[in-house]
Amino acid sequence: MSIQYSHPFSIQPPPNVALPPLRGANDPSRTEEGLEHAPLPESSSPELLRRLDEAEEAMDEYNLASSVSVDLVELSQGLTGSFVLGADALPRVERLLARISALLAVPVEFSVEADELDSSMVLDMDRFLLHSPALLTLALSVVLLIPLPPPTTRKPTQETLQSRASLVISFGRFTQVELCPFCAPTSAPVARQITTRLFDVSNRHALISYILGKSFPPLFKPHPKLNPATGRVLSKPKGGDNGLIDWYEESETLGWRNEAGMASVVRVVVEALKPNEVEDIWPLVLPPVLSFLDDYQPRNKLLGTMILSSLLPLVSASLLKRTGVGEVFTQSLASSLSSLSSPHTPPLLSHSTAVSLTLLELLHPSLPLTPQTSLARFNALSTLLVHSTITPWSFHSGHIPLELSIATSLPLLITALGTGTIRFLQILVPHLAGLVGDSPVGEGTWELLEKSCVALEETLKVANGVGRAGRWKGLVGAAVGRCWVKVGETERGRERVALEESLKRALVAMGDSGEVMQRLVKVDGGLEGLRAAVSVQ
Repeated sequence: MSIQYSHPFSIQPPPNVALPPLRGANDPSRTEEGLEHAPLPESSSPELLRRLDEAEEAMDEYNLASSVSVDLVELSQGLTGSFVLGADALPRVERLLARISALLAVPVEFSVEADELDSSMVLDMDRFLLHSPALLTLALSVVLLIPLPPPTTRKPTQETLQSRASLVISFGRFTQVELCPFCAPTSAPVARQITTRLFDVSNRHALISYILGKSFPPLFKPHPKLNPATGRVLSKPKGGDNGLIDWYEESETLGWRNEAGMASVVRVVVEALKPNEVEDIWPLVLPPVLSFLDDYQPRNKLLGTMILSSLLPLVSASLLKRTGVGEVFTQSLASSLSSLSSPHTPPLLSHSTAVSLTLLELLHPSLPLTPQTSLARFNALSTLLVHSTITPWSFHSGHIPLELSIATSLPLLITALGTGTIRFLQILVPHLAGLVGDSPVGEGTWELLEKSCVALEETLKVANGVGRAGRWKGLVGAAVGRCWVKVGETERGRERVALEESLKRALVAMGDSGEVMQRLVKVDGGLEGLRAAVSVQ
């Protein structure tokens, strides 16, 4: 028996919903105390009560597998306006949000990879994707009814914190589209507005502390290298040499693996923090971050790097060094960079390299430098270059998505390493020149060719700056020439123009290339245009 759907809602948010300004957790305009509401008016607007009645009745009838027609856009728009929310209606608003969040409960099966879903699960996900955007839009209209609280001296009750924490966890699952096949593209921005509003209308710090201290601990086990009470590195990992293996095995039975979208929730909570609050909750925030970052599955490692990228801007170098967690993060990211046999490898490599650079700048800043700190920074950058570039090239050279990921990240590494790059010229220049000269030109390789040219240009700038570019002029000139000829055989378009500019800049970066170009033109007269273009640069 086929299920019929007749839900006439749009997945777009209603146009007249007045959204609050999306103030981030670090916005100084946010109320610091953010304690529980000052007393609300005793009575709500009669019109608001009527519309809440309609919404509650509709949600009681609503079922993701039914054919009941509910116009969620109309319900959302009906709750938009200048209503007075009184104390009599606040519990109803909270219940309505809880009902919507229950309808949006993500099935356990959706926690697997998208390609692991069987046909029935795919149908379930399609149905879920049909309903969830409009339910989130309705939830946004409802949460906007809760007024922003002025500072008061009243602290929230445990019941209030538990209720709000449950809502943050429920709606927070939809705040990230990446690696969340159950989250529609239009859902993420709406869900982010919902969670932002929930933090704004609550005691933000108390709510974050409750989620990290009460909601998360049953799901995430403390990392064996860290003291769970202080967040400091232990002198010896719990469980000894097998501690990490035992931690993996024990984590198989923990709830976070069966909670689809939980990484998105962790990231939302982290992003709600302010820099001056991180140290106080440091032991609480580390278990969920490291559970993803140190997991053996590349997909979870990738989610972990995304979470860490949100955490590091809030963390001081002093905290990372005093607790020893900076080294733990470094080792975890190195493990991510070594995961080279997964479909997630290209984005994992890209994210891990970017986050590693951010962490490295905290642990080994470029200024001020002493001989000791300069050596430590050079060694750290050199190790990162080997792990993120040279090792993957050794194992998977020619893998286009992987090559593109490396070529995109490489200029940042070269810039950070500076003249230290000369140590790797005999590996970098031939490989990048090979990509430029030997890769086919066409669909799927335009971006790789352009990014490889940019990486080659940055490498040659360093080589030319220390007088080392001369030995590579023939190799680079020939590679650029071959690519130029192939590009000239394609239709002129945006990709061709961009690549031609990158090719010219790569030649210019070598310094004096006149002699090389002269020899190339003798071999192929079609390169006269390249020589003329370079001479103008």
